Amino acid sequence: MLIFSFGNLLTAIASNFNVLLMSRIITALSSGPLMSTAVTFAAAIAPQRKRAWLISWVFSGFSIASVFGVPLGTWISDNLNWRLTFWTIFFASVFITIVVFYLLPHNLTQNGTHNIFKQLAILKDKRIIWGILVPVFNFSAIYIIYTYLKPILIKELSFSHNNVIIVLFLYGLCGLVSNQVSGRIANMKWKRNLKKFFILQAISIFLIFISGNLTWLKISAILIMALTMSISNSPMQLYYMDIAKQNYPQSLVLASSFNSIFSNVGVATGSAIGGYVVATVGLSGLGIAGSAFSVFTIGVLTILIKYNYN
Repeated sequence: MLIFSFGNLLTAIASNFNVLLMSRIITALSSGPLMSTAVTFAAAIAPQRKRAWLISWVFSGFSIASVFGVPLGTWISDNLNWRLTFWTIFFASVFITIVVFYLLPHNLTQNGTHNIFKQLAILKDKRIIWGILVPVFNFSAIYIIYTYLKPILIKELSFSHNNVIIVLFLYGLCGLVSNQVSGRIANMKWKRNLKKFFILQAISIFLIFISGNLTWLKISAILIMALTMSISNSPMQLYYMDIAKQNYPQSLVLASSFNSIFSNVGVATGSAIGGYVVATVGLSGLGIAGSAFSVFTIGVLTILIKYNYN
């Protein structure tokens, strides 16, 4: 948390692009360990029947940030000064660091060896190899669109900046609902349920592609996409951790980071592919690329179901 706070402070005072880039790298490097540790705490603190529910709330932090943080940061940047956004994050993160230090337990330990190579043995497991492709493809599909959501709204639909903020707020709200539904389906027949949601996701992203300038159809499709964005978080998180607990106890904390790690791989992949599509085809091509990755996700889930990977 202190590294995260320092990274945002460095962003706020950055004097050139290189310093700005370095500050964001520092912040990103601290975000992964923060997420995996938070999920580990949630799983350790909660009773068995509440694990999925509490983990879904940990992931809901992303959505709550989208509901309030993204629109607020956008408004501050557009109307005041972009640096003030990061000063706000800095002071908030310092406060949260103090709260976390005093409220969370200090005595959690990991069973088994701490040898890094023995921890990495879990990555040879076919269940894990196929499983990590779910967040990679899911978030690739989403971020092909989300990275360029503001240009889509402004250039294709002629939205004002204030209207963009409203859509971002609604998008984050849908993401929060997505996380809560994720927690509810985690203890059910989650693979088949996820497959249904990703079919809905593929359809919604394809609608973004074919809707053109039909405002309400495109906005509806974007919000439906947001409802599917985080649907895999809790089921996949418990999937990785249950495999680790049963077969690789030395890798439990590492397994708790898989969803965050490979979701971010998806974010980076989607953003990069989105950039290539915009550069070669334009904004209109994003929908077809995003829907293709949703289809890839459906394919992976079909394999998990077919071979009964648990």
